Amino acid sequence: MPRILITSWGSFGDVYPYVGLALALKTRGHRPVIAMPEFYRALIETLGFEFRAVGPMIDPDDRATIARVMDPIRGADVLLKGILMPSLRSDYEALDAAARERYDTLEQQATARDADPGDSGTLVFE
Repeated sequence: MPRILITSWGSFGDVYPYVGLALALKTRGHRPVIAMPEFYRALIETLGFEFRAVGPMIDPDDRATIARVMDPIRGADVLLKGILMPSLRSDYEALDAAARERYDTLEQQATARDADPGDSGTLVFE
């Protein structure tokens, strides 16, 4: 039974399409493993999927953070400088560890090849 790693982050609107994909794959005999922020663990495990916690760790129910991210003027700065960049190394390492497990396919999986995130700060994605 092929294992397939699926990863996403964001609000439920970002996550549910991948849950639907995982359900469809499961009915076809595949074994989806879902890598998402810890916030989604209960949902994913309730549906019977393996779960791997990866960042960024944003709680979609944290209204104050979501309001700052959605601000039309400062939102991009808050998201990039305040959330994504500070946790980039740890988020990359968690996703890399999940991706290094044995899978047959990686969906929406940015895997670095020939790049060290601590080297130049530049990642090569495929």
